[in-house]
Amino acid sequence: MNGIVYFDTNGNRTLDPDDEGAFLVGVRLLVGGTQDTASRALSDREGLFEMPSVPVGIYEVVVDPVTLPDSLQLVAIDPAEILASRDDTTTTTIALSFPKVTVEEARDLPPGERVFVDGVALNARETFGDRTVHIASGGWAIRSTNVGSAVIFVGDSVRFLGTTSTRDGQPTLDDVAPLILDITDAPPAIRLTTFLASTADSARFDAALAQIATATITDTATVSSGFALSVDDGSGLLRVLLDSDIPFAADTLPVDSLYIPGVVIDATGLLVPISGDSTIWELKPRSNADLEIQ
Repeated sequence: MNGIVYFDTNGNRTLDPDDEGAFLVGVRLLVGGTQDTASRALSDREGLFEMPSVPVGIYEVVVDPVTLPDSLQLVAIDPAEILASRDDTTTTTIALSFPKVTVEEARDLPPGERVFVDGVALNARETFGDRTVHIASGGWAIRSTNVGSAVIFVGDSVRFLGTTSTRDGQPTLDDVAPLILDITDAPPAIRLTTFLASTADSARFDAALAQIATATITDTATVSSGFALSVDDGSGLLRVLLDSDIPFAADTLPVDSLYIPGVVIDATGLLVPISGDSTIWELKPRSNADLEIQ
């Protein structure tokens, strides 16, 4: 009986050419239906291991958990049960990787956990200058920061390997290695009042794609990160930030002449806590297409 222990780089639970062998991982054969060890081996630098001269019988393949590299977990053994015979050689593949969690589960994890998270991109990687990409799945969203090089567009189904962290009091996924899985449709924006958007409905919709309607601009200001609009649909004030990384100006009018007090707008954007304040959110449109003057 022989096999390979490998690090599942992209989280697909399949041995791919880019996956690397895992060194010094302990593998044992337990006699079927017992905890008795019939044979054991350690994987070499290529992740390969071999157990020669295994007596005929049924065995369970197990991994010694104390030999797993830090932060990695056992995610697949194929096959996990073998029938050893005199003439056949069974090859077992053992996959190690980081845990795969939902967006909602990622938001609940403590900082410092390295995990895979699948979701749909709510903005392109190049939208904002800080390489931030929001992803959503199952009605939840999370902000992913320091996303590695990849061509990511709105609606792309992605798998992010990142480290759980926090920013402005909210969960984030940081230092992300991205993988594009498919092209899908982005989830629709969540309709909120300006008041509910300003609190992300008590943080429930942090990082989500939200939409407000018929909101009147009450004030404007140039801030370090762009041009800020204070808007109100009658329920309460919300700040809409026109990020300086995005060309919001029209062909003939700059933003400070186009968006002025008294103008009524509909706006779609990503909900992000205002820097330095974990209790107030702002709406960040992704392009001119997210803004409509009534």
